[in-house]
Amino acid sequence: MSVSRVINDNPSVKAETRARVIKAIAKIGYAPNDAARMLKGRSGRTIGLVVPDLSDYFASCFHAIQKVAIQHNYQTLVVATEESRQWKIVSLNLSGIIASRDC
Repeated sequence: MSVSRVINDNPSVKAETRARVIKAIAKIGYAPNDAARMLKGRSGRTIGLVVPDLSDYFASCFHAIQKVAIQHNYQTLVVATEESRQWKIVSLNLSGIIASRDC
């Protein structure tokens, strides 16, 4: 239980315990599982990008967005959809959505 409290920055964890847990986390190379966080109803630190197509313009936009997202420990998800089709990504529990109809 202490590991979860340390990862979630619970203030009730003693400093000594927090230090031991952080050391163990670093030793084994632990990283939180975003899929598990999303199943629990938390944001998975993922940003969705909805574009009409994967042309060079939107591909370069996605690349720039992804570069910044990675710097801030976010993942990206791109969905290319024709305007006439409906898309449903709200249920994915994303941290945010960037949508563009055309350039």
